[in-house]
Amino acid sequence: NLIRDTEPTVNITFPDDNTLRNDSTYFEVLSNLTLYGAPGTNCKAWISYSNTSVLSPYNNEPTTITLGSLPSGWTSIITWNVSGTAVGSSNITVNFTCDGAGGTKFEELNDTDTLINITIEDTTPPDITLISPFNGEQTNNENITFQYNVSDISSLLNCSLYIDAALNQTDTTPQKGMTLAFNATISEGKHTWHIECFDEYSLQGFSQAYNLTLDTQQRSIFSGKAAYIQGQTVMITGYNWTNNSVATINLTLPDSSSRAWNTTAANGVVNTSYFINYSDPTGVYTITAYENDYPFYNATGNFTVSQRIQSLT
Repeated sequence: NLIRDTEPTVNITFPDDNTLRNDSTYFEVLSNLTLYGAPGTNCKAWISYSNTSVLSPYNNEPTTITLGSLPSGWTSIITWNVSGTAVGSSNITVNFTCDGAGGTKFEELNDTDTLINITIEDTTPPDITLISPFNGEQTNNENITFQYNVSDISSLLNCSLYIDAALNQTDTTPQKGMTLAFNATISEGKHTWHIECFDEYSLQGFSQAYNLTLDTQQRSIFSGKAAYIQGQTVMITGYNWTNNSVATINLTLPDSSSRAWNTTAANGVVNTSYFINYSDPTGVYTITAYENDYPFYNATGNFTVSQRIQSLT
């Protein structure tokens, strides 16, 4: 009469040895665990990698699973999620042990199993994130620092700055995982900028395009006189507007009503007029002007209207 020892066994069923995996998604390692012989106590299973620079647990999942006390004949399939973190090869080992294991074996059972030569290849282009200036930023400084960072499983070959879809400059020694920057000068007006990078396997990554506007010339809008009376015509003038741009003039009256119309800036100058009707209210009139294409280009001014008094001489 022989009492069989606790005999844990593990068999990796997926993937196969010598498997090629891409870096863009994690993959599963399936291990079939079975407890033969006597029941087991303090049982646990864990996964390890021969090259931790190539493989690591996906999303920082634990490498060890505590199973506790298990009855004789217990069996389960344990799934491990694995990520490729660098190009290269590594073995994967799964262990299954319980207290008191390691005695007589009635079959050829193993409490460890190893996958051989799991190879990670780079199939994903660099992932580029723009940092500053932020999308839609307006600035009055023509000297701009364009900041970004890049993540990739491989080393970077180069990164380039594009302004208005034209190559501006290239960095031939960029480092992934850190804040990178280009310094460039832009002209007055609205621009787009983006970054393109190649990794060592010639995979090309593109960032999204951000908008950036340089506004160094303060727009102005003002009336010809500071005060008018009903029945007169107000001459409205503005300077430093974009050539041939369409500007909207919005006139807010003292009773909160408004009058709006469009005019075109010729050679950067706005010239328009408003006739003050006899029925228009008296008080302060506020002029607001902005460019239709770039509403952040705007200016304000004001004038006063007094009541027209009829007199007989």
